[in-house]
Amino acid sequence: METAETNLYTIPTKVEDCSKEPFFKIIYGNQETTNTINVNLDIIKEGLRSIAYSKKSESYLIEAVRNFIRKINYSELNESLEDEEITEEQYNLELDQNSEKYVITLRDIGNPSDVLIIADLVKKIGYDLKEFSTSDISEMFSVKENQLISHVSSLINQIK
Repeated sequence: METAETNLYTIPTKVEDCSKEPFFKIIYGNQETTNTINVNLDIIKEGLRSIAYSKKSESYLIEAVRNFIRKINYSELNESLEDEEITEEQYNLELDQNSEKYVITLRDIGNPSDVLIIADLVKKIGYDLKEFSTSDISEMFSVKENQLISHVSSLINQIK
């Protein structure tokens, strides 16, 4: 194990230095100067919540784009069949062999608050959630429609 030498030292904090709010203190320096950084833990917790929200939003947006592409692929495949560019056998074979290109899989909603994230994303896209059917939203974000309805109803009842 390697060691590193430094002229930095730590200064123990005193209980009277502590505020009543949860925080931690970083004290660093050298023999001439010390620096103190007080960090409120509530700020860190809020930052972590924001990061989690952003990651969840990103995953729903990526899924929505992937599902949009799947719908386009499926429409193009159907058009090829209707225009007789491919046979029904080729059509079925393509669906069987490359289902990930065409099939939208609906998943459980991991957390009821995800419905708020979905509603916020729809609003940011420029629409009101009411402009879509629950089936549209379910398909767009790959969530089960019955859970979507249940969670929306639950949230509405909580607001009342």
